[in-house]
Amino acid sequence: MPTGIDTYSQVSNPYGQQGSFEEGVRLVKKRKLQEGINTKDYVSRLKKVMAALEGMCTMCMVQNPGNQTQHNYMANYCPGLDFSHFLTWKVNVRYKINVHGPLCTICHLSQIDDTLHKRISPGRRAISKCPYPDRILPLVFAIYHHTATHEAAQAQFRVQWHTDTEYAFWLCGPPECINKTNTMKIILWFMETCL
Repeated sequence: MPTGIDTYSQVSNPYGQQGSFEEGVRLVKKRKLQEGINTKDYVSRLKKVMAALEGMCTMCMVQNPGNQTQHNYMANYCPGLDFSHFLTWKVNVRYKINVHGPLCTICHLSQIDDTLHKRISPGRRAISKCPYPDRILPLVFAIYHHTATHEAAQAQFRVQWHTDTEYAFWLCGPPECINKTNTMKIILWFMETCL
């Protein structure tokens, strides 16, 4: 019969294998290192996306995919945007800090790395401090309202959105993998595969 000491020398690690305590520690360190690498890659991808959106009307980007020229207006001033509908829809995009982590209340970008987006406290001054206003939400709004892109997104993510409110709730759903929000997941998909 094993003694108490023997019982503690065999610890079940997160991968379901029996091993020594040291082996469990080694595997946890390896997993954390991999998560760090994945986060660096994720931040790098988001930086590329945000740089590509610089000076672009994200509404026009979706509606006219062949015309990727800079415009002299941003999405909130786009003639193709029904701004009152956008504002009504936008109130349904609500994240939970305990689920999604810190997010900028202006651009909805995850604040996971200061080189991507410094932490900004919500409030009136946030708009002047956010480096990416008027980009992300108009882009995801346009994705829903552009039939071909909407259908491609539904197929890609194996989901059906019958209303833009359902879509807004999906954007705020629980995160999967490295993506902190479905908003970031759909933006990366669109920018990396649809353009």
